Order: sequence, then C-alpha cells, then structure tokens
Amino acid sequence: VKKHGAQVILSPTGNHPIWGTVFDGAVSELLKQEGFRARGFNDAPWYMERVVKGQYKMFCPTKILLSGREAFAEAVRKDYAELIRDYPADGIFLNWEQFVWPAKGTRGVTSGNGDGAYCFCPLCKREFGKYKNIPNAEKLSDQDIYDRYADEWEDFRHRQDAAIHGILRDVVKSMGLRYVFYCQTAHKTYWA
Repeated sequence: VKKHGAQVILSPTGNHPIWGTVFDGAVSELLKQEGFRARGFNDAPWYMERVVKGQYKMFCPTKILLSGREAFAEAVRKDYAELIRDYPADGIFLNWEQFVWPAKGTRGVTSGNGDGAYCFCPLCKREFGKYKNIPNAEKLSDQDIYDRYADEWEDFRHRQDAAIHGILRDVVKSMGLRYVFYCQTAHKTYWA
C-alpha cells in the first residue's frame, strides 16, 4: 500500500483507550494505581458490552484531566509505540460513538437507566458540581444524578471526552503520526 503512496492509518484494538483498555499494556497498568480506574454506575463493573463483555477496563476521566494527565499520556504513548512497532502505520484512527447513558439505548432513545455509565467516583462528582454549580454534588447518589441531572452530566462528560481526545491527539502528533478522529452527530457537544 505504501509503495503506491497511500498511508496506513491504524485503528487500535477496541479503540484503545477511548472505550477503555482490553489488552495488557501501559494503560492497563496505570489503571491499577489509586484513582485511575473508573467507578461504574451504582458500583457496577464497567464494560463495553458490544465488544467483549467484562474485559474492558475504563479510566476515570476526571483523574486523567486533573492530576493524571502526564501519566496517562505516557502510558498511551507506550501502548501506541508497541502497536506501531508490530503494525507500522502513518497515523492513528480513534472515534467516540459511545453514549454517556448507554442503557438509554442507541440513537438517543430515552428508555432505560444509568446502567453502563461511568465514572461516579467522588472526584468526578465533585468536579461535576463545580462545573454545573451544583452544591454538594459529591453527596448525590448515582441514581440522583441520573434522575435529576442527566442532561447536565451528559454535557459534563462530553466535555471531558473532548479534552481526553485532545490529550490523545497531542500524544499521536508528538509521535510524528496523523490523528484521525471520528464523532457521530449524537454528540452535540462536540459539534458546538
């Protein structure tokens, strides 16, 4: 392909690390450190059901964005370097097409509950409260957030998702690779 002038763009296994991590590597090691692993809705283990139920491990986006940015970027860099070594490529393709409230269904169907959503750790709740000016948000139950503040939480999480993609873009570009990003139209925050 390359001899004909085309570029090879790699889509990492399971959209690593955007949908979490499914393989052993630097990001999965990082998730073993205090505060890096996401807490699922009502303490449920988080998983990406449509791919390999029970094997994905998700990060806490607030931890990444506040105090874990450098550690996360370095872990991603190591994982991508390993992938590129095995599958030489000119760029990385990532997408974000997961819903903040997956149990609502796909394409904006509004039935369901908070099952499958993440991260509801005290740090995420505290930052959510700051972002949306909700006093004592860290004391809200996960169900309260879903029942009373679902739209606000969705905006909060989408903005975090965009910031995480910014980190990944910077990592990929620092490696001399192209960054190709896809986002579906359901994520209105990305298109604002």
